[in-house]
Amino acid sequence: MEEISKLKGEQIEEWLRQGEFGLAIILADPQRYRQFTSLVQSPNTLSVNNVSGLLSSFVNAYPQYKSFFIYNQSGEVIAASNMADVGKNVRRQPYFSNSLTNSYSLQSPFYQVGDQELALFMTRTLVDENEQTVGVLAASLELTTIGQFMTSTLSNFPETGQTYLVSRQTNYLLTPSRFEESSMVTTQAGF
Repeated sequence: MEEISKLKGEQIEEWLRQGEFGLAIILADPQRYRQFTSLVQSPNTLSVNNVSGLLSSFVNAYPQYKSFFIYNQSGEVIAASNMADVGKNVRRQPYFSNSLTNSYSLQSPFYQVGDQELALFMTRTLVDENEQTVGVLAASLELTTIGQFMTSTLSNFPETGQTYLVSRQTNYLLTPSRFEESSMVTTQAGF
């Protein structure tokens, strides 16, 4: 069981490294980086639409991401892959405070009440030419991949056995169970 746990953990760690690398690639282009920081500092309709379109194209290019968005230090979403998110405020989200103080942050999975689903966010700070944080590029990761890692069977693993991840804060299942009667949202993992 320890070997299986280790293998599944390594798969998830590699998936998260790829996610972090994807954000780094997006921000590696100096012109694009300046476009993002300029947008945060002086948003206008044309630049919001252009950057939002670019973020939407990243969702299509990188299927492990569910969405991308850029917000300012107040938490106001300036541009997003989903235009309905523009103007929302993320200040009360669990990832917000760490995202402004750490150049890279990965928030533990949490249950988003408004969306009725579990969410996992990665963030990278956007800094100006004076090295001051002006905003954040955030990405919501597609959690179905982690679920596939956990529900896939391995050789020498009992047919009735299963692996899953459990949230530290709420003890909810973070990945699906192979058994339909177990819900990711309502099952308490007190066993």
